[in-house]
Amino acid sequence: MGDAVFDGAHPSCIAIEVAIPSAVVKRRVSNIARKAFPPMLFKTATSRNIFSIVAVGVIATVATASSLFVMSYQQMKAASGAEMRAAAQNSAATIQGGIATRMQVVYTLRDTLQAMSAGRRGDRAQADRMLTQIQSNTPGILGVWTGFEPDAFDGRDSYYAGTPRHDATGRYIPYATTNADGSINFEPLVGYEQPGDGDYYHLPLTTRRPVIMEPFAYDVNGVSTLMTSLTAPIVVDGAVVGVAGADVGLDAITRALSGIRPLGTGFVALLSRDGSFVSHPDASFLGRPLKDTAEDASAWRRMMDNPGEVVEVVGADGVDRLAVTVPVRLLDDTSWFTVVSVPQETVYAYLTRMAWTSIAIIVGAALLLILLGVMISSRFRRRLEGIIG
Repeated sequence: MGDAVFDGAHPSCIAIEVAIPSAVVKRRVSNIARKAFPPMLFKTATSRNIFSIVAVGVIATVATASSLFVMSYQQMKAASGAEMRAAAQNSAATIQGGIATRMQVVYTLRDTLQAMSAGRRGDRAQADRMLTQIQSNTPGILGVWTGFEPDAFDGRDSYYAGTPRHDATGRYIPYATTNADGSINFEPLVGYEQPGDGDYYHLPLTTRRPVIMEPFAYDVNGVSTLMTSLTAPIVVDGAVVGVAGADVGLDAITRALSGIRPLGTGFVALLSRDGSFVSHPDASFLGRPLKDTAEDASAWRRMMDNPGEVVEVVGADGVDRLAVTVPVRLLDDTSWFTVVSVPQETVYAYLTRMAWTSIAIIVGAALLLILLGVMISSRFRRRLEGIIG
C-alpha cells in the first residue's frame, strides 16, 4: 500500500486517471465543445455564408428555369397562333380566289347582256346560247341566270308570256343548270318578286352594286342545295334594267376545308358576313346562323370583330380551344371569315412536358446545391471539432 502513494496523492485519484483512456477524454471534450458551440451548421459565420450561397444558387436556378419556361410558353403560344393564322390565311386566300374567278364570269355576263339589251334590242335565243356556253364550260357553277325588268330586254314580254322557259309575265328571266346527263336545262327564276326569297334579284337591283348573297338552300333540278348567289346589276343608260348572276354550290368549299387539320387536331370553319355557317365539322350547322348552333356565339362574334387575335373559347364539343379568324374579302363591302380552332391540349402538350422537365431540373439542381452545402458545412464542422479536440 505504501508504494501506491505518489507525491501525496490519494490512491483513488491515481485509479481514476488510469481508468479513463484518451479517446474518452476527446469525446468528452467534443461534447463540451458542442455544448459551448451548439450545432456549427448555422452558428458560425462561415457556415451561414456557405448556406447563403447555396440558397442564392437555388433561388437563381429556380428563377432562371422559371424565366426560361415563361419565355418558352410565350414563344410556343405565339408560334401556335402564327401557325393557326397561317392556316386561316391560306384557306381564306383559296376561297377568295375561287369566288373571284366565278365573280369574273358574272361580270362578263353582265357586260354582254348590258350591250345586248341596249335600246331593248335583246335576242333571247342568242342570250340563251351564251348562258348554255357559260354553264357548260365553267366548273363549280351550279347555275347561271339573269333577270330583267318588264320589257327591259327586248320589249316582247307579252309575246313570251306562258311559253316554255318563261313564267306568266313573259319577262326574260332564264335560269340555266346542268342535268345529270350533261345537257343544259332552262327554267324561269322563281320568287324573284317576293321579299326575302327574291333578295338575290332585288338587292343588286336596288343597291346598284354587286352583291354576294348569304348562304341559302335552293332547288336545283329538284335537289335542295346550299349555295350562294354572285350577282351584279345590269345598267343601261344610267338605269338598272336587270341583274346577272351565278349560283355557286358550297359543298366543294365544305369538303375542301374539312380536310384541313391545323396542328394535327384542329379544324377550319367558314362563316358568312352575317354569321351563317358555310363550313363546319358538324354538318348540322351548315346554313344555320351562329346563334342557332351550340358554338359560343359571343366568343365567335368577338373573334370576327378582332381578326387575327387568338381567343380562348369552349367549343360545341365542350373542349377548351384556341381559335382565330381571318377575313375573306369577297367584295369591297363583303367579307366572310375563316375560323381556325385547335384544342388547347394540343397547343400546350409540349409546354406540359417541358414544365415537368423544368421542375425535375429545378428539384435536382436544388438538391445538389443543398447537398453540397451540407457537405461543405459538415467538413468545416469536423475540422473545427478536430482543432478543439
